Amino acid sequence: MSSGEEPPLLPTPSTFSDGLAPTRIVVACTFDPLGLQGPLHVWLHSLTGLRCEISWVGYGMVLDAVADASSAWGSNDGGLNVLLLRWCDMRRANYSALEDAAALLLEALRASIARRGAPTLVLLPPPAADGDGGEAATALTAELRAIGGACVVVDSGELRGALGSLRRFHSPFLDQVAHSPYSPEACSVFAASISREVARWRAPRKKVYCLDCDNTLWGGAVGELGPHGVALSDAFLAVQRRFVERQRRGALLCLVSRNVEEDVRAVLRERRDELLLRDEHVVAIRAAPDMRKSSGLAEIYPRSTRDHPRCPSSSLPSRYLQGPLAGAFSELSCRSAAVLDLAATLCLDTAAFTFVDDSPLECADVAARAAPRGVAVVHVPREPEAIAAYLDACWALDEPPPATSTGGPAAPTAEDLARTALYRQLDERKSFVSSAAAASSMDAFAASFNLRVDIGFLDEEGAERGA
Repeated sequence: MSSGEEPPLLPTPSTFSDGLAPTRIVVACTFDPLGLQGPLHVWLHSLTGLRCEISWVGYGMVLDAVADASSAWGSNDGGLNVLLLRWCDMRRANYSALEDAAALLLEALRASIARRGAPTLVLLPPPAADGDGGEAATALTAELRAIGGACVVVDSGELRGALGSLRRFHSPFLDQVAHSPYSPEACSVFAASISREVARWRAPRKKVYCLDCDNTLWGGAVGELGPHGVALSDAFLAVQRRFVERQRRGALLCLVSRNVEEDVRAVLRERRDELLLRDEHVVAIRAAPDMRKSSGLAEIYPRSTRDHPRCPSSSLPSRYLQGPLAGAFSELSCRSAAVLDLAATLCLDTAAFTFVDDSPLECADVAARAAPRGVAVVHVPREPEAIAAYLDACWALDEPPPATSTGGPAAPTAEDLARTALYRQLDERKSFVSSAAAASSMDAFAASFNLRVDIGFLDEEGAERGA
């Protein structure tokens, strides 16, 4: 991707701030949190626009605050509690061993989570040196993860990957004189992790993903290359796999494309064995009208060896962009209208929709016309190898943390498995009603029912019913 076209990883402020009550966040650290306060304020209020009220547990008061039901931590019902925990800091407490202090903290955390029933985020910042805490710290981290439920753990491995080298995140001088061991760069990464979890909890749950096809689900333009000419490399199959997994958990997938619908369906049909995202995973397709079937265009686009050649409006004479064809060509270049039409057809709030495309023009259109109504926009990179990493880092694709006791994803229910079929029937039913209503005559309306009447002699099998 060229410079200046870098897709945004962060949501716009209006995605979360509009119509939401402030979230109360209580932060506790086993080290001095002074260096974290500024970056967290910037991330929450300036960069993401999240409406939050932040309280800080006093230095050295972590165990007391977590165990006390009347403290700011214990009484934060409906808010988010955040604990930044270094096992090596527990040695500073007046206990005979690390395990003794940690056992008390784990017991207090279990009780706090069970009592509050609200989310708790635990971050395990990387220690000053590899292996600090040894096997004891590893065992304690496993116990922490076993709490499950609302306890979300971001471990030191994930944070170290974001921070890079040890020199970038650790400050030995501040650690020695003020027990504030992390550099400003590290504090910014911690603040980003906290902000992302707040956004994950507070954002409206996305139920529908409107996916572009060309250079998003497959490589190349099917309107130019044909169904057997598009690329299904590992990078594009990984994108398909990601959204099919969400569909199995109850999300709805729609295809929104500039291609003619028959071209899209030809790929789904003729490349079925190679695809991971198949026709049965798709609720509806919103594609460009086939301009070849419009009067007056045959002489401009003669029938080629392909059945449905693409018809780009940019190459048409101006006279064909006026009159009865103007609406069709406008629809060809307006993906926001397709997304809003899907919301109306499926009877779902626009805030439940996410639009995914590689085109800056299409993303800008949806951002301008549909994002103010709550539609999230994901502008994927043009380089296929960069798509997976970008989608992992994109906040707009985050799902709410699982509410299962194990902390893993919940098993799909029978309703989840049937949801695509139910909404597909709804889309087909409304499409039929719309086409019938647009019939030019009563005969055309009757023909749209596709009824067939057979008249024959009454046989023995039907005698009882005929009587």
